[in-house]
Amino acid sequence: MSKVVKTVLIVAAAVAMVVFAPQIGAFLATAAASAGITVTAAAISSTLVSIGISMALAAASSLLLPVPKASQSRADRLNLNIDTTAPRKIVFGRTSAGQDVRFKETWGKDKDRLSLVVANASHKISAVRSVYLNNELSHNGASVTGKYASGIVELSTCLEGTPSNGRAVGSGAYWSSTSTFVGCAYSVITFRTDKAKVFPDGLPSRITTVVDGCLVYDPRRDSTRGGSGTMRVGDQSTWAFTVGGVDIGRNPALALITYLIGYRINGKLAWGWGLPPEKIDFASFIRYANLCEEPVTLKAGGTTPKYLVDGIFSTGDSHETVVNAICATMGSTVLVDTGGVFNLIGGYDDTLSVPFAFSDDDLIGTDNWNPSPTSRERFNIIKGRFADPSTLYTLADWGRIEVDPMFDNIPRTLSIDYGLIDSAEACQRISKQRLYAEKWGGIFTGVFGPRAFAVQVGDIVTLSHPRHGWNNKRFRVISQSEAHDLIFQMSLREDDSEIYAWDSQEYTPPPANLLNEEYDPALAEVVMGLSLSTLNQEGANGVTTSFVQVTWTPSTSARVSEVEINTKLATSNVWTEQGGRIENTGTYLFSAEVGGAAINVRARYVMDNGVRGPWSNSDVITSTNNLNSWNGVYGDKKPEDNATVGAPGDTVVGTSTGNLVVQRIEQAHAAIGGINTLTTSLTSSINDLVGVYGTTASAAASASSAAQHDANAQTAAQNADAARSAAEGAYQSSFTQAGQAETFRNQASTFAANASGSAATASEQANLAASARTTAENAASAANTSAGTASAKANDAGIAASAAQTSQVRASTFALDAAGRATNNIVGRSAFDERGRGSWDGQAQVLRDDGAGGFYVLQQTNRDVFEGEFIPGDWSDRRFRVSGNAAAFGAYIGRAGLQCLMPDGSHRYPLVPAGGPYAGYADFSGEIVVPQGAVAARPFLQSDGPWDASDHGVNWRSIRIEDITAERRAKDFADAASTSYSNAEIKAGEAGSYASAASGHANTASIRAGDAENSASTASGAAAVATEKASQASTSASLSASYANDASARISQVEEAAASANQAVAQRLDNLEATTGGQTSRLNTVEQVAATALDRVSGARWSKEATAGNGRAQLTVYAYDNNGNLASGVDIIGDLSVSGNVLVSGSVLTGAIQQNGITAASTMTSSGNFPISFSLSHQPRSAESLLEVTISGIADVPAGTSIRALGDLYIGNYMIAGGIRLGKNNQSNTYSLTRLAGGSSSPVTVVFDTRQDGTSQDGPGFIDCTIIIKEFKR
Repeated sequence: MSKVVKTVLIVAAAVAMVVFAPQIGAFLATAAASAGITVTAAAISSTLVSIGISMALAAASSLLLPVPKASQSRADRLNLNIDTTAPRKIVFGRTSAGQDVRFKETWGKDKDRLSLVVANASHKISAVRSVYLNNELSHNGASVTGKYASGIVELSTCLEGTPSNGRAVGSGAYWSSTSTFVGCAYSVITFRTDKAKVFPDGLPSRITTVVDGCLVYDPRRDSTRGGSGTMRVGDQSTWAFTVGGVDIGRNPALALITYLIGYRINGKLAWGWGLPPEKIDFASFIRYANLCEEPVTLKAGGTTPKYLVDGIFSTGDSHETVVNAICATMGSTVLVDTGGVFNLIGGYDDTLSVPFAFSDDDLIGTDNWNPSPTSRERFNIIKGRFADPSTLYTLADWGRIEVDPMFDNIPRTLSIDYGLIDSAEACQRISKQRLYAEKWGGIFTGVFGPRAFAVQVGDIVTLSHPRHGWNNKRFRVISQSEAHDLIFQMSLREDDSEIYAWDSQEYTPPPANLLNEEYDPALAEVVMGLSLSTLNQEGANGVTTSFVQVTWTPSTSARVSEVEINTKLATSNVWTEQGGRIENTGTYLFSAEVGGAAINVRARYVMDNGVRGPWSNSDVITSTNNLNSWNGVYGDKKPEDNATVGAPGDTVVGTSTGNLVVQRIEQAHAAIGGINTLTTSLTSSINDLVGVYGTTASAAASASSAAQHDANAQTAAQNADAARSAAEGAYQSSFTQAGQAETFRNQASTFAANASGSAATASEQANLAASARTTAENAASAANTSAGTASAKANDAGIAASAAQTSQVRASTFALDAAGRATNNIVGRSAFDERGRGSWDGQAQVLRDDGAGGFYVLQQTNRDVFEGEFIPGDWSDRRFRVSGNAAAFGAYIGRAGLQCLMPDGSHRYPLVPAGGPYAGYADFSGEIVVPQGAVAARPFLQSDGPWDASDHGVNWRSIRIEDITAERRAKDFADAASTSYSNAEIKAGEAGSYASAASGHANTASIRAGDAENSASTASGAAAVATEKASQASTSASLSASYANDASARISQVEEAAASANQAVAQRLDNLEATTGGQTSRLNTVEQVAATALDRVSGARWSKEATAGNGRAQLTVYAYDNNGNLASGVDIIGDLSVSGNVLVSGSVLTGAIQQNGITAASTMTSSGNFPISFSLSHQPRSAESLLEVTISGIADVPAGTSIRALGDLYIGNYMIAGGIRLGKNNQSNTYSLTRLAGGSSSPVTVVFDTRQDGTSQDGPGFIDCTIIIKEFKR
């Protein structure tokens, strides 16, 4: 049904209720008075008006069973969760508890103990049944067991923390004897971290603690709530999990009522709804608690409770999530609020109970019947997963339940994961209820009279309704609200025993290929099919780079998170990790460090729980890089050797002729000769200066002068470098700017030739050309300046070099200072004996290595070891020598050095290598420099592998870390003195050379500037052409604007015509509203709506006319075709709902009528004195039709309690029903005969013989009778 038509019908229903409210109110007031209830007709009339309007605005929706949402806690419990803000957990039934780590400490003499406090539940639990580490049983509920037993110091659980049962955990310094989780259940686990063989893949990442969860409240055992016993709703100490051998803690109804009541810790609500007892229907929960414990036969034999709940929630889940999930474990059961009191309905078969019977006489005003939800809201297949205990509560497939598809033959699947059910058979049984409840999904909504007071939500009722053809049709009350005194609005849903039927043989085991594999967090995949190949790729300027292609067979396991790939040169011991996160795609490409070299590659998988698999290895020799260079020219662009031998002198080479190139080469040789002469002179002067300063200055003066002149020498060298850079820059800039000027000139010429209307472009090029000229002039000026600077810096270099000799004196001073500090060692315990490891911290211990000479060593078995606390001080830029003796017996190289603390709190690690993997004892030595800005440091040892690797191992025989800052500075000054002479000599030569070159290229820059000026002139001409094109474009734009204005005017005309077409003429109405073109019209007793249409657009008008004779009104719809002519008929698009009888005087075409649709009807109405016979004939349209006969009448019989009005019904010559009692004394009565098969196309005659049972002196009675025959398509 279209929205417009449906809205009109709802409005009509509302209007009918408003119009007839006084009559209905008077009738109900009379009925209430007869029952001893006082109520005014006006009050009822007012209420009926409001009810009618309410029904007009909102139709009743079907009560679909909600799909349970999955709690995040179900996934969180699969691994240890170190989120201190994680919500607390709620555990119902028997399942895996929470795994939230609330405390963690590494402790022990050798830091070889790791203790965890794991929060299991935010309430008391009944018992711990077992504990699994990864997938290994490690605690059987009584003691530690399994392969990890020797690595477990403690594994215990506190069922409920109280102020009096606190205990110390770990060292006791942090989690002391007064620490506890009041009101919560928690576990304490302590591992031995020195048991590498017990935990070869690291400590377990998953701990599964299977518990009997929360203690629940059972109203059956509370004598104050309709039960028998001492359990009380307000006393949690009386709640229980197991009573008399029955696990009531797994009863869904009791878990739900416990959640509604809420759980309190120290008198405060910790979780749950917190409802007061008066808001709960305890009798309902008692009924459902018994229902849940009814035995159900299993396919494999034996029985199980009908419904169980085994699952976990958190305090972060909404009430809706928890309630819907628990209700889902009880089939089609739903929690409802009836008048502010919560109770349960559905979920079991009570359809055979004696129902309360309603008829259409109980209905007041209109009603709504929705036979089924829309197709998109219905399903014929349900499948999903459940928390399987056999796989430690990971999700497994429970199979599927399926019925025939709907009329469109489209299968529709609903996926439901039952996180609180641990049996595939139970999932199938519950899903069948849900699926069949969808099948019987019709919803009837109406306003009922006082008799509805006798029923409540959840009751089974029947409804007889002639208009719908119902005779005691069965429903369940799903909602009820009292709109006014004894006036109820109710929704009824179809119900049938088929919904609840289940046979154990219906269970089908899930397909084997859908069952989850056994979960083993420690089981890591191995990289298979690892292979390498090498290739070259050409880059810019023809340069080629060597690459290595890594390929492998991708794993199909969903547990693989990424691939880790390491590479190294075959001659090196240092592995380099490639990339960041490498996907499991089967291929990876990286550039080789060196072409033509042997490279080792290893790869392994990283699993989703962080476990790393074993390495897979392969080797390759990389391809050679074919880099060929010639004067800045590379690759294919390199000319052949001797390409210019024998060429004429005017042959162009670059931008010059061959003769000019030769001339410049000769000039360069001459300049070199002049520089050599100058160098000789400078060297002589330097030697004289050294002689003077080396013999006349005192030792003290020399030491002071050395520092100053050393700085001067370095400054002179820097200035000389700057001069050379400036000269080189000027040299390159002159060519660059000149080239740009020439390029811009060419571009300007091109723009002039191709000017197509872009004035802005030409102007821009002119500006660029002018800028190029200015830049060239600036470059020429900079070149001249650089030449002068170069000359001055050459003099500075000569003067500074004369101080080199005195630097030797200062170097000697620093050497003496270094000798005084040479014995300094910042390592507190650099050699080891039976006294232990001192302040060294981490997984390290001192032991005697008898196999290597019987000496003591510090054995490191994890990645990082450090000594003591950070030592504050001025560590910035200091230099240290790190030395000692060590052997790496594990898979990774050892390194020694410092851990440095930076101002921002970060750490830096300057280290030296100390022996390769799997190598014997050897001396090591190297130097490190502390990063600039470091504020503290401490000695640090490292096994250079991943943090969580299991094959770390280095034996340290001795470690020394000595401060050699002064020693190194003395050597640096000595080196500086040695090199000062050659630096000054080189810088002076370079300065002279670049000064000469700068002077020459300044002239070239001037020439290029002139070219740029010419380019600017050419660009100016192009700008003029562009201006002309712009003028033409402006003219075109004006025309476009004119056309746009004209189009806008035409659009306005069209809009005005459309607005005129949508205007409607209407008069005042009393009953019905309709909407046309946005205008409201009302239907009255005269012709109402006249729609004015545009040409070629169809229209329609309504007319309601009085018809003489039978007093009935006539509603006529006139339709017009696109030419304005009266059309032959009106098509109604969408559904048409008619609340009264359909009397058809013409033919009814049945081809498009759906099954059970009315195809024809016959009717008659007559009256007379008893006895009298009424008859009606009907011509079936099809021999296969179904017929429905309805007889109604009002009888007026003489006085006398024994006198009745009876009738016998015949179809043809056969009596169908005899002794039908008719209403008497002006009370109407209706008899409906259910549909009969036709079987013939001959006319059917219905005869109704009436009589008066008994005689009276007042004579015979009188009867009005109506017979209706409806024909339905079969």
